[in-house]
Amino acid sequence: MNQRAIAFLAAAVAASCLLTLGCAGRPAGPPGWVRVVPTRIGERAYYVGGLSAAPDAETGIEMAEADALARIEEDARPRFIGRLDKALQQSGIETTSVERLGFRTEGVEIYLDYLSEAARRDSVYYRPCTPVDLGGREPDEGAVCQIFVLLSLGDGDWERQFVEAVMEIKRRRLHEGKQHLAEIADWMLDAR
Repeated sequence: MNQRAIAFLAAAVAASCLLTLGCAGRPAGPPGWVRVVPTRIGERAYYVGGLSAAPDAETGIEMAEADALARIEEDARPRFIGRLDKALQQSGIETTSVERLGFRTEGVEIYLDYLSEAARRDSVYYRPCTPVDLGGREPDEGAVCQIFVLLSLGDGDWERQFVEAVMEIKRRRLHEGKQHLAEIADWMLDAR
């Protein structure tokens, strides 16, 4: 593990400790990864999702995680579509535009589902809301503000989940009796 990765992980652990313990009774500020999002450290890609306020921590974390997953989608969608387009060009297999659109839409959805399962939640930050956050209004019991979630994916996760997604869509197309679309899946696995 390189020095930057060790420093980043140490900062994340320290931020988690401060989040639970506070600093001498004062609320802890956001950790460094909230302000300066690391895009890559070593063999992992990092994604931060955030939310300004939520009725409770659980809801806020769930919504911030969905935001981080949307950032993963921004990277995943062109990866899948690029490989599909390349496979379609190289294979010479004739398809209709409706078949291509259905394959693309379903394939991307499956890929995103698999990536969301593979994503690791590395850290979470939130703090209780104060009247200052809410324009002088007293916050509801349990309300939280500045919710951030740090997710990561390893380099191997991208390809592993891609292969799983393509194999799943291939199984579905074979089950539907659409051999030509199943063959496109094989071409996708070879298209780099």
